[in-house]
Amino acid sequence: MNLTYDTPEDRLQKVLADIKSWGDTHPRNNDRNVVTVYNLGASAIEVWVEIYFEYIGWEEWMQLRSDSILHIMSIIKDNNVKFAYPTQTIHLQKAHQDDATADGNLNDTTHKPNAESRQKQREYEGDGES
Repeated sequence: MNLTYDTPEDRLQKVLADIKSWGDTHPRNNDRNVVTVYNLGASAIEVWVEIYFEYIGWEEWMQLRSDSILHIMSIIKDNNVKFAYPTQTIHLQKAHQDDATADGNLNDTTHKPNAESRQKQREYEGDGES
């Protein structure tokens, strides 16, 4: 599960402890639980949650899984922490007027092909002389 980077350390520790405590005291727990910070990901604090239950069949497993997810969501909300989702920040920088021409194009001529680059392109495409 992913939590936002603005989560204070004390709240993060409380979330981890609350989830672990809930799993440890669940009546179907089989005494094997892992709740820990797993990684500092690109856009979130990644938390690893493994809670093992004893169950009889598929339907019971699905109900335990659903109850667990909903309870964990409650713990997150009660601790004023937010789930994170993949994000990306793009920083845009405005060009200085000195770097632009009157029509707004940058004064960068490196993108304009010269005779040598046109010849290499023709050779690459198989239309030029070797």
